[in-house]
Amino acid sequence: MKPIPLLIGTIMCAALACETAARAGQRQKEDGEEQGTRTVVVDPNVTVTACAGSGAIVVRGWDRNEVRARSGDAERIDLRRMDGTSDQKPATQLRVIIYNVGGAGSGCEAYNDIELNVPRGATVKLKTRSGDLQITDVAGATVESISGDVALQRIARVTEAASGTGDVTLKSAGGRVRLRTISGSIDAADVKPVEAGDAFIAQSTSGDVTLDRVGHARVDVNTLSGTIRLTGPLARGGRYDLKTNSGDVVLKLPDDASFQVTAKVSVSGEIVTDFPLKLVDTSSAVVSHSLTGTYGTGDATINVASFSGTVRLRRDRK
Repeated sequence: MKPIPLLIGTIMCAALACETAARAGQRQKEDGEEQGTRTVVVDPNVTVTACAGSGAIVVRGWDRNEVRARSGDAERIDLRRMDGTSDQKPATQLRVIIYNVGGAGSGCEAYNDIELNVPRGATVKLKTRSGDLQITDVAGATVESISGDVALQRIARVTEAASGTGDVTLKSAGGRVRLRTISGSIDAADVKPVEAGDAFIAQSTSGDVTLDRVGHARVDVNTLSGTIRLTGPLARGGRYDLKTNSGDVVLKLPDDASFQVTAKVSVSGEIVTDFPLKLVDTSSAVVSHSLTGTYGTGDATINVASFSGTVRLRRDRK
């Protein structure tokens, strides 16, 4: 009967070895996830913030109430709750923190690329010094890059985007929009309001601004030395303020458009129109290089100004 304790001891040792191996395997899995991928359960309307020094940030909306962060070359990723609520509840505010390999900087000093999946109802707030930003399928985006490009698509309710020297593009979006760049271009297409008071504002110092099918009733565009192009139907009762210092302003409008336009240029500028306008004051065009006229019933109001460029009103006869 003496071999029995020996057998029991052997079984216990084997079980302990298995448990130890399992724990080691679990630790290895957790370490691997910590280095490359982190996931946390969140509220469908969570606010997610992230910043980087020189890395690109890519955000994609999905149909899960989770935030997943990936960075293949980071040492560690933290998803830090910023709402002060219990860890047992879905997070409503989350901050993504990336750590460089070797601990040489973290957060806004990180130089790693970041990929984020967030709920489609999320609002993202991103900032990077020299990386590009790409955001798709979220409710709101407030983003800034000093020298990188900013590309946004299918932003549902609010868009605020700025770049120092990069280009800013917005496609198939809705709601309130404000786009800014210093020396880059601004390009927006298929953008419409969600609420009556939603406005579209675009500002550039030396870049071109191109708008195609922007449905907001208030459109305000300002650039110092770039060209402004506006294509597509006008909103009924809309107001369009388009100003440039040394660039052209080109409006390509449908043949059935209805608007009142006031255009002003300098002595070296020119006003060219394909529309047979009913002029309000025929003498103003000669004396001050300005023109005020109506086409159709004058539903929309257009104010155009260029110091040294040409203002063109072109008819789209499609």
